[in-house]
Amino acid sequence: MTNVWVYGMFDLDNYGDCLFPLIIKSRLDGLYNNLHFVSLTGHKTQFEDSVSSISFENAESLVNHGDIVIIGGGNVIGDFPLTFFEDQNNPYGKKFSGEDLWLTAIENAFFRQAKVVISAAGAFAPLKKSTLRRWEAVREQICYISWRDHSTWRICGRRNGEYIVPDIAMDHKLIQIITGCKHIKKVDEVLVNARPRSIRNDEFQQMCKTISRIGEKLDLKVRLIAISKSHADDRVAQEMSRHINGSVYSGRETSLCLATLKIARSRLVITSSLHVYIAAIAANCNSVVVERPRYNKFKGCRSHISKSGISVGDWSSLDGLIMSLDQAEGCIDDCQKKLDKHWNRITSILIGNHEQQRLYY
Repeated sequence: MTNVWVYGMFDLDNYGDCLFPLIIKSRLDGLYNNLHFVSLTGHKTQFEDSVSSISFENAESLVNHGDIVIIGGGNVIGDFPLTFFEDQNNPYGKKFSGEDLWLTAIENAFFRQAKVVISAAGAFAPLKKSTLRRWEAVREQICYISWRDHSTWRICGRRNGEYIVPDIAMDHKLIQIITGCKHIKKVDEVLVNARPRSIRNDEFQQMCKTISRIGEKLDLKVRLIAISKSHADDRVAQEMSRHINGSVYSGRETSLCLATLKIARSRLVITSSLHVYIAAIAANCNSVVVERPRYNKFKGCRSHISKSGISVGDWSSLDGLIMSLDQAEGCIDDCQKKLDKHWNRITSILIGNHEQQRLYY
């Protein structure tokens, strides 16, 4: 029996990475019931409704001839130690390196005579020459390669025959997939989500004052949300709650559904998280994304859509904005045709109708 093995950071306490299995199940479950999710450790995440995964070590011997291995999505392309998370209790410690989850998985798949697909994967740093040599040795055998931005395509060698597609979370049905709700009534709230690495030491106090003024000007209650234990955004939310009078913070989110509902019902979302931003524009929320650090994934995401809300380089820049809901309008509908084509290509591989010719999108 043919199995489909999807590799990603599904063991990480991070909102975006935990969305991917639910999105993939919504697209492929009806076609393939033998769908398995693989992470480095198989660790259960902070979200009670996240999809369970098995460990990379356990999956190695389970992949069989004729199976299909899917790599992605998210920032899974890398080759450095996975020690950069603010949460020191993340599941990886010093045991794993970035290439284990994608390159080693691809090499094992081909050793076991399985097919490989790369689905809208991202990279945010150049690869070592040794990694690129290993990558060049396997890339021609891969059925379908898609990256979520041009930066990743360049990092991985600028090869024709590879597609640039939106992050798979940029689906106009994202909110329905995660919550089961087609229509969500808006409430008079501005939702704020901030990661420690996005805030300079000298701007925290001013940032809190600015967010307070935004709430007052727009007559919106400030709701603080923490959706990524791995990036320690709960520490920021807790500290902000002490500085923003009348703000609401109910602790670290433990449900993807409830966290997504809080995002989707907000009139305005301000965040430094890519996938909180994506969820906000998928829900047609007015959105401000703080692109600090200035990762390529932000620019790559916004390149796929015409109405992308407001982008700023740091939290202090919020103070100079004339905050109006019209300015911050976001809409994700531009992505749907690209994503439908993307999933059609993957589906054709699963059902055996794959044409070998690959064209650059």
